[in-house]
Amino acid sequence: MLAACGNSENGAAQISLSETVRGYEAMSYGEFREQTGKDAELYHADRFIGEIPDSSLCIIYTGKYDENLAGYTLSDGDVPIRMEGALGALLEGIDREMSVTDLTAALSKSGAEAVCELSEGAGTAYYVGDRYADIQFDSDRDGAYDRRLLISLDDAAEEEVGADSAAWLEMISEQAAEDSADITISRFWDEETADDEHTLKFITGLEVILPDSWIGKTVYDVETGPKNAPASTTLIVSEKTNAEADGSGVLCYLTFYLHEEGEEQYLFETDRVLGLYEQSGKQYVLVLELPREMMYVEGDAELRANYEALSAYTDLLQIKTGEMSDFTECGAEDLEWVVYL
Repeated sequence: MLAACGNSENGAAQISLSETVRGYEAMSYGEFREQTGKDAELYHADRFIGEIPDSSLCIIYTGKYDENLAGYTLSDGDVPIRMEGALGALLEGIDREMSVTDLTAALSKSGAEAVCELSEGAGTAYYVGDRYADIQFDSDRDGAYDRRLLISLDDAAEEEVGADSAAWLEMISEQAAEDSADITISRFWDEETADDEHTLKFITGLEVILPDSWIGKTVYDVETGPKNAPASTTLIVSEKTNAEADGSGVLCYLTFYLHEEGEEQYLFETDRVLGLYEQSGKQYVLVLELPREMMYVEGDAELRANYEALSAYTDLLQIKTGEMSDFTECGAEDLEWVVYL
């Protein structure tokens, strides 16, 4: 479950990969044994761990199953899948406690700002903790993400990390880089330039076409939640004068819900399922939600009239999903796990 950390380059510290990382992260197992005189030991399942001399870091390899030995083994040509240890040993410049937001900003480069997600509930040996920050960044400034950094937040106060924080770092392969282009829940509503003022166009390929009467008279906002493990992100379109008066005036909600296998999705009768968006093995149900009551500022005749003038044309709102990759149009009747309240 994910939540955006955010980033900014203002006041960012100078942080980079450590010399140890640069020297070992692509080292084959044969080279590792020759240089260190050490063998990697079985770590977990098919994973092997090798300790790096004069460092708190370890290097992790993945073995292959040998039927003759009835177990996993390493060959000299195997390359690491990651390095792990203290954050301060993975990165140079970690000289103080900092928020994951500030760390993400420090790892941002021109043309490829770092992106961060907060996750929880991993609870396996393949992760650094039950709560952790997951940051992808461009270490060589070529405009593409080439490193993924995970940092344990199990013992962190308000998402602050430091040199002693448990972390692991991996190189992003070309395939992983393609996968990382998937739209995380925190970026569903990032916009692209639309052809006309009637259209809101988003990087997912989704387009929202507003009725003529709404042009120049609406505002929109995005809400993602819950804070620590968000499972939904919502575009909220509101009548402008009511929204500016007290945050009211909602005309519609357009929401992506992350569907967890085995769980039911509860919706109201005013909600309309538009389809499923799939990526990286996860499913998101796209739902158009209309207010269950009028949402103008009570006691103000002018604001009520402004709201009613727009809400009368809600049925002209168009949601176009034809350009969305990995999107399947369907209704609630096609999803056995949708339950109406």
